Amino acid sequence: MFVKNVEKLFFYFSISCAIYYITIRINFWKILSTHNNQFIKNDQKNINHVFKYLNTKTKSKIVSNNLAKDFNYDIQHFPIYKKFDDLYFDESIYYRKKRKVMRDLNKKWIFPIVYEIEKDKFNETLINEVLQTIENETCIRFAKRNATNKSYQTVLKYFLGTTCVSYYGRQRLKDVQGIFLTKACQNWRNVIHETFHALGLIHEQARYDRDNYVTINWGNIIRGCEKNFNKINSVLTSTYNLSYDYGSVMHYYPYSWGINNAITIAPKDDIYLSTLGSSDTANFNDFKALNLHYCQNQCSKSIKCKNFAYQNPNNCKVCKCPDGFQGTLCRVKSKGKDNCGTIRTASNSIGKIKISGSKSCTFHIIAKGNKKIDIYLSNITFPTSLVCKANNCLEIKYKKDVSITGARICKKLYNYTLKSEASKVVILYKSTNAENSASILFRIYKKSNLPWNRIKKKRVSSAL
Repeated sequence: MFVKNVEKLFFYFSISCAIYYITIRINFWKILSTHNNQFIKNDQKNINHVFKYLNTKTKSKIVSNNLAKDFNYDIQHFPIYKKFDDLYFDESIYYRKKRKVMRDLNKKWIFPIVYEIEKDKFNETLINEVLQTIENETCIRFAKRNATNKSYQTVLKYFLGTTCVSYYGRQRLKDVQGIFLTKACQNWRNVIHETFHALGLIHEQARYDRDNYVTINWGNIIRGCEKNFNKINSVLTSTYNLSYDYGSVMHYYPYSWGINNAITIAPKDDIYLSTLGSSDTANFNDFKALNLHYCQNQCSKSIKCKNFAYQNPNNCKVCKCPDGFQGTLCRVKSKGKDNCGTIRTASNSIGKIKISGSKSCTFHIIAKGNKKIDIYLSNITFPTSLVCKANNCLEIKYKKDVSITGARICKKLYNYTLKSEASKVVILYKSTNAENSASILFRIYKKSNLPWNRIKKKRVSSAL
């Protein structure tokens, strides 16, 4: 009888251990995002490193090395898109979400977020600048770890790793939550990208409605990496009604995880192809998402911001403006860094914008009576690149939401037609090359309009 009871106890104990083991693996799988520019084969070093650190800071071991090995096994078979030019290093994840932010309130951070940087492993100035930028654009606050704030809450720590990896949102770790960065990842884009994951942001193309905006070419994806393109249940995240943004710093490149760099993710509007992954830092809507997630109760009185702007949590009397607008409420149309843009009115007659050289100019085209605008990209000349650089391209905002990144063009393009979704179009000419140029025609959109290619050459009103 005694032997049978022992056998039963052992059986139930084994079942309990198995359930616990499976639960741990599932939880790790769900919360981890992993990025690198090579096949991930050395994650054991990352996991052991942070576990060793945690174990030295607590009285007992929180996790065994065996669990670390299991964790490594889960992710080692997932390669990442190789870097394709000197500027960009792609990053990728296993699970992403609806749009921007994890909905679970337990994953929100308490301010100030105490952070620490592994000694002598990083350019601390870079990380501090990224965190300062986040503070400038949001209500989020950081405090460097010291003797007084050493252990009263979760600490966000930057580790040198063999992969670039971060958790989604705040985790229930007693002492330290790690962000791992390789030496190649120690640039502005990747530091802010991984930090945003820690704050709760998810990849853009994982939002539940992404199929309205992009097409996933499953046949072009490296075998075994398909999970990286899964959509996540919308219950777990919130879009905060933000529009899909191809230029988000959280968006994949079009060639991520592709077989021989084949296109794995293509925009429904093909002109946006070179916009995917083109931002080397956070854009307007990335910060707006964080503000909606953390800062909605920051101001006691609300103000009515225009042009999809949002109230500045650090100065409640003014708004944060998207590119192309300025002023207290973002009503004013800016003319660009070099003040060389113009404000044009679309009519039945053909208008023209022609610009060239190294400069930064913003053009606004307005149609009266809420009419839509017919745009003709007659001749665009920029250096050809797989993915545009935000500071050296022509960007056209023709969607209704002027806060999202426009279609970025960085190649030679002729005779391309666009129709605005609303009565305004914003054109951002940002050029670092003297040889760059753009020639654009516009008019009020009518079904009866003569096709652009049938219009005889004649004089048109010119912007410059």
